[in-house]
Amino acid sequence: MYLYSKEAAANIHRYNSSAKILIFIRRHDDFLVSYHQQLLNIYEEDISLFDEAWNSQQFRSAGRKIPSSTREPLFLQYREIASFSDQIEQYTSLFMASNIKVVLFDEWVDLPRKTYLEILDFLGLEDEGASTFREINSGRVPRSIVLGKILRRPPKFLLKIAGLIRRTFGLERLGVSSKLQDLAWRKGKPKHITRDLRAEIINQFSNDRRRLEEHLDVCLGAWKVNR
Repeated sequence: MYLYSKEAAANIHRYNSSAKILIFIRRHDDFLVSYHQQLLNIYEEDISLFDEAWNSQQFRSAGRKIPSSTREPLFLQYREIASFSDQIEQYTSLFMASNIKVVLFDEWVDLPRKTYLEILDFLGLEDEGASTFREINSGRVPRSIVLGKILRRPPKFLLKIAGLIRRTFGLERLGVSSKLQDLAWRKGKPKHITRDLRAEIINQFSNDRRRLEEHLDVCLGAWKVNR
């Protein structure tokens, strides 16, 4: 959202013009499928099949088919969300090139130690010797929609009760959130999409991919391969 926002780059620059900007991007088709699943998990999206959500963008831009739980309809505009070159240019137009580092997600997955060292160097931090990196924020799918909604959007009366319990017993937290989250979501990967839809997305973002290659001086040939 910091990357997609039309205001974040300027606000960050206004706060600290010397800020270090670290950006992770991944191939458009994989990103969009993962992003769609994330929207489902936080109840911004109510269309469970990605292809249907992708084909609903035109209706939604006209204010139709917007879920009642969606806080920002622009989150549902998948083409704009994945237009990385425009978004990165918001930062390159404001910050010095030496203060911006763009990391390809595949590099982080395939060469975590090497990428980790590059990030530390960029941030001016010392290497503490980490060589293994456990997976966090792995893909999840809903197990209980009702419980998930309560956890993501708790009713005010529940927040008051929880606050009362914490104050009464002098607790910083109740310690039940992680257990409830395990009941609401389970580990799982987003559903596969068809090769035809992947091809459509790859073609849709061909210009964005070319601009990224030119701007970042990288080869994104692997992003063109349909899987």
